Amino acid sequence: MRRTLTILMVLMLGGALTAGAAVSNMTLDHAGTLYRLQPKDDRLVLSIGAPDVEPLEVPVPWTTGVEASYLLVDVDEATGTVVAAWQQAMGETGSRVMLATWKQGTWFGPVVVAGNDGAPAVHPTLLVHDTPMTKTDEDGNVTGSWVSSRIHLAWWQDPAADEGGRAFYATTTLDTTGLPDMSQLDPVEMGSLAPWGTTCNLRENSSGLTYPRLFVDAESGDVHLAFVSFTDCMFDVVPLHDQPATEDDTATGQRRRTVVVFGRSNVVPGRAKMVFIRPGLHLNEADFAVGHNLSIVLYWNGPENESVQYMTMNSGESSEVKTLPLSSTLNRQAAVELVRRLAQ
Repeated sequence: MRRTLTILMVLMLGGALTAGAAVSNMTLDHAGTLYRLQPKDDRLVLSIGAPDVEPLEVPVPWTTGVEASYLLVDVDEATGTVVAAWQQAMGETGSRVMLATWKQGTWFGPVVVAGNDGAPAVHPTLLVHDTPMTKTDEDGNVTGSWVSSRIHLAWWQDPAADEGGRAFYATTTLDTTGLPDMSQLDPVEMGSLAPWGTTCNLRENSSGLTYPRLFVDAESGDVHLAFVSFTDCMFDVVPLHDQPATEDDTATGQRRRTVVVFGRSNVVPGRAKMVFIRPGLHLNEADFAVGHNLSIVLYWNGPENESVQYMTMNSGESSEVKTLPLSSTLNRQAAVELVRRLAQ
């Protein structure tokens, strides 16, 4: 049964620099321990390198012989749980998103998050985030406090579809033992939050836009999801606000149930910020960056790959297409770095 996520009637826009680099196959906790997810001896291995200690290598169960890519690892310091995710090939064209957790020598999973329904799931992104919680009575007195340890996952599904595919999101919490509650892990098609659909052309050479982005807004502290909707010709940046559930506490131990609340604008339900992209652009090797006040910079290769073209998007408005020519003193990598800074 699908678990319904509460929707707030509020516009939740941050006003500061967005913080946190994208999760990769390595992460470092505050104690200085380095965690790395990598292939080794025909399987996936979690390497745990504590300071001044020989790294511990822990094989990930049921990964021998699998073809895995987009390896991701993050750590929840509140529970001491390591969370791993990856894209796993299925045959010649299929792929699915996998999730596993490890704590004190014990694995949970791997489990399939997406891709078992025949629609390939690709380009996963992962973020584990702790949110302090308080519960109050009718008089406003605090009756309890705890930390919500939440796994956020996003991916692109069915990229070969006529409309170019769509972004999906799923989330769950970790209990005090570090185990994820799989009953919460209910994928949501983010484009389904829009009350309309349009026909536009953003597909041409724009596969670089099929990478959703999870990040933490420095001002609000909320996790955000940024993604492109090909069918609507726009970017969405949606806050994923973790808050106590309204119903009676049903969790075990000291953990209490929380829910993710999607931000909502006063225009489009479920969307905190949306920026329309001009249809018909030739977005060759396009990519994007999210920065200050949730501004967006969209950039791509210009004609004959002799320039980098870009648009800046802020407060729901887009600039004209601008061109930064490449030369012997300005290569593409340097030009992209300059353009990305415009989102800061």
